[in-house]
Amino acid sequence: MEVNRLLIVLFLLSSYWGKAQNDSINTSTRYFNTFMSGALVGCGDCNRGKDFTLSFTTFHGIAWKSGVRLAVGGGLDVYNDWRMIPVLLGITYDKQKRAQGFYIHLNSGYSFAQYLQEEPGEFVEIKDEGGFTVNPMLGYRIGLDKIRIYIQGGYKYQKAFTGIYYDSFWGSPYSIERKYELQRFVIQMGFGLH
Repeated sequence: MEVNRLLIVLFLLSSYWGKAQNDSINTSTRYFNTFMSGALVGCGDCNRGKDFTLSFTTFHGIAWKSGVRLAVGGGLDVYNDWRMIPVLLGITYDKQKRAQGFYIHLNSGYSFAQYLQEEPGEFVEIKDEGGFTVNPMLGYRIGLDKIRIYIQGGYKYQKAFTGIYYDSFWGSPYSIERKYELQRFVIQMGFGLH
């Protein structure tokens, strides 16, 4: 009986000194997304002059109060003879002290590739594949509220490969293999929801 009374007293004392759970929402991290579109500027065949082709990117991720954002994304990069579909991991630093401000952004990943060429004839096998991509950027942000506008520029590097394999009935088969390093300046404008 004495043990039961002692347990009841300890229970009442512990519930008196205990604190209730804090159910407030942690606001140090939040979801964000961005959508950017713009131009890749460079030359595929420099004898014909500069190329201006399309580039689209979207990112979805987490932003911390420290100004660091980490995201995954994808996009489409259009070249004269290639279509690249990058799958990316991006990191951004934006201190966000004022309604407008500069930020730095780096994304890298793998680009799936399709080489655009005429339909091959019979007995021809075509293989195209993408590769590593990296894209450092410097940008300017307008707005600190839920909707933000971004203007950014930088450099984009993507690797790709194409192989054309011919079967021959009159001799040994032959092939043409090429490795590409696509390098362009990129200028983009877009918006984000935070």
